[in-house]
Amino acid sequence: MAVANTMYRVVVSAGLLLAFTWIVEGYNNGVSRLPPMGWNTWCTYGDCAQSFEPHPDPNHDICNAPEIMSVADAMSTNGMKEKGWMYINLDDCWTAINRTTDGNIQADPTRFPDGLEPVIQHVHSLGLKFGLYTSAGDTTCNTHGHPVGTWPRHGSFGHYKEDTATFASWGVDYVKIDWCGNKFGYDAETLHTNFSHWLNQTGRPMHLELCRGYTMGPGSISAYVSKVAQSWRVAGDNQDNWEGGTDKTIESFVNNSRLGGPYGWNYGDFLTTGGAGCSLVPPPTSTGPYLHCPGQTEEEYRTQFSVYALAASPLIVATDIRNMTSCMQDILLNEEIIAINQQTNTPGDVVGNLPVGKDRVQVWTRDIEDGSGVYVGIVNFNNNTQSATVPLAMISSKWTDKSTVTLRDLWARKQIGSITGSLQTTIKAHDTAVFSLKPMSL
Repeated sequence: MAVANTMYRVVVSAGLLLAFTWIVEGYNNGVSRLPPMGWNTWCTYGDCAQSFEPHPDPNHDICNAPEIMSVADAMSTNGMKEKGWMYINLDDCWTAINRTTDGNIQADPTRFPDGLEPVIQHVHSLGLKFGLYTSAGDTTCNTHGHPVGTWPRHGSFGHYKEDTATFASWGVDYVKIDWCGNKFGYDAETLHTNFSHWLNQTGRPMHLELCRGYTMGPGSISAYVSKVAQSWRVAGDNQDNWEGGTDKTIESFVNNSRLGGPYGWNYGDFLTTGGAGCSLVPPPTSTGPYLHCPGQTEEEYRTQFSVYALAASPLIVATDIRNMTSCMQDILLNEEIIAINQQTNTPGDVVGNLPVGKDRVQVWTRDIEDGSGVYVGIVNFNNNTQSATVPLAMISSKWTDKSTVTLRDLWARKQIGSITGSLQTTIKAHDTAVFSLKPMSL
């Protein structure tokens, strides 16, 4: 592991951070040269939105050993692993109520009676990687399906050194650090940098995802995040809805591409693609979880995946991949859209908004890494089908109204032919058309 141009001073007493000085100019711990792809527990069951007292959702973000191992089995056999999907990640659902008598973090003995290590070993035996969640403060954020009075669970504040060492000893590959609980006056840059330091000190390369605490929004992500982590959230929680959800996340990527690149990526939160059913919350007498009810249309899920690919966001899906609907298969297994995401060049960004209909269509581009052309995504923010004409000069500064390029539709997976001067297409409500364009001659 290499940590470049780094200086630090840490003073610790009784496991608590007391004084801190840190200067980081950037590091590469060998993890996530490309955006990671995987699955998370967040809304495999139940709703993607949190619910709290007096009626916490008993099914939201639950996890246990059989579930995690069965999801890993599914990822290894349903075509996802072959397409690059690799991580099996637990969210805020796995910790016990208390630490061990010597202060170490431990798994919930009801959900993981043998601890996490056998589960992690199973995941690794399939050629996959394992991730988990903690919080920068002294407690975590969510109810994780537990009854009132048994949450929130403990976070990592005061135990960064011990918890990261424990994660490494278990064989963890990915750590998400949230921003809940008491931080005792410390700011996000201080705590994130300190946690990153101890994670790297373990000697085990682990992906670090930052979740909140810093400035977020279009063009305003705090610059320090790219110096301490492999990914960082650019938007709030994705709760599987279009208005105020996916549409807002899309805007949060805008003008943040400057921070993204190998070993560090802008992240739009979980993909909420599809879901196996739409059953209601079970009655109190029911003992089984209810299926996640899809909150968006197939077109909206296609847009979410398209923009995440163009923006080079990590692709972490949080619905049940053991029950792959046709929508999930068509989107999550489209290798041509995945290829846009899995590049090391500068992430894509918005190059223009065209006034079409009552709203707009938004044009995203990302260069093809080998220099052969450009990927373009055209997002229809209108509530009805619209036709759009995009000048080739908007897509690339190398092209004019006389340029001729070949056109491939990546969602349809077919070659369209050649076009001159502009790209014309028709797009359903909240859908995104994605193409690769290559010049006829350089």
